[in-house]
Amino acid sequence: MKHSMAKYCSSVIAASCLAFMLSSSTVIADADFNGVADSVSNTAVTTLTASGLAVSPFQFTVHVDKNYCVSAGVQCETGLLPESTNGEPIRLLMQVTTRLGQPVAGLVDADFAVLNPFTPAGGTAVAKTICGACFQNGGNGVYALFVDPRDEANWKAGGYGVQITVTSTLGDRLLSSSALIDITIDR
Repeated sequence: MKHSMAKYCSSVIAASCLAFMLSSSTVIADADFNGVADSVSNTAVTTLTASGLAVSPFQFTVHVDKNYCVSAGVQCETGLLPESTNGEPIRLLMQVTTRLGQPVAGLVDADFAVLNPFTPAGGTAVAKTICGACFQNGGNGVYALFVDPRDEANWKAGGYGVQITVTSTLGDRLLSSSALIDITIDR
């Protein structure tokens, strides 16, 4: 079934077909896919390019740390948990590795983008917090950045659907991978 689905996808290239393959953690090993053979996990992103199917070069995981500001970090103003009465930042801890598990070192703040298309009703989209210590390179492919509501707004109770994208170059190739996270503000 998986092989026949890969054959079908290679001839049709339909988005729903690709979504099925990703959700099935299918091993793509078919000459019809430009010789690309790799296991696609839930942390890798597969996209269509002009030349065919491209499998993300990165494994990218993100952990949402809403408790950071309680420690009175320099990025925080009140030392409170993020809630609807404040706009305290939330720390995102990220690990970026190659598909073979090797750390991706040397990334900088500009290599990470934040897109927040889904907010609670009446909520403000989040963006990267801008400050001297708001991006941190922990070494060994581990990074942290902070997000908060745009325009110094307060959080709104509910869920924020946030996409974090890491982009880097390897030689003359531009490589990119994304992770979708949920930030839930309880009150």
